[in-house]
Amino acid sequence: MDRNRTTIGILTAYTAFSEVYVDDLWVDKSFRDQGYGKRLLLELEYHFKGRGFKVESIRRNIKNPNPTKTFL
Repeated sequence: MDRNRTTIGILTAYTAFSEVYVDDLWVDKSFRDQGYGKRLLLELEYHFKGRGFKVESIRRNIKNPNPTKTFL
């Protein structure tokens, strides 16, 4: 949330079999490219300290790259 209590980003995650899965990561368009997504991931990593992230696969959308998803 920003100072006006407006939601600027959301990260949803869950754990299974001692692994952390990021289900969704969203940052409002007007706040993108300012490091907020990275901050959300770093906070998640801090919360689950010792369980780092690695890219497992990337699902690319050829026609429109905005919905491209990276699976960590």
